[in-house]
Amino acid sequence: MRIFVTGATGFIGSALVPELIQAGHSVLGLTRSEAGAAALRAAGAEVQHGGVEDRDSLRAGAANADGVIHLAFNHLAFNHDWKPTGPGLAADLDEMDYAQKV
Repeated sequence: MRIFVTGATGFIGSALVPELIQAGHSVLGLTRSEAGAAALRAAGAEVQHGGVEDRDSLRAGAANADGVIHLAFNHLAFNHDWKPTGPGLAADLDEMDYAQKV
């Protein structure tokens, strides 16, 4: 199964990506940086450049996968009281759901 992983280079994602690959899955990991891309390639994953605020990268990643694991977290989408200041996860998931239907 080809799996699109947001947050693929984060704390949880960096542990999950090798596990998925070891289990026989193909991984497409979302990353914003070249360092993240290098880490994903070293783990055996493919790279999707972009971030959770980039709807085109989310659409492309989700459209090119059989499943999505959403681990990314945009801490800038919350204020100092941890109250949402923007659409956040719901918007991310709406975009991925849309991409799967196209």
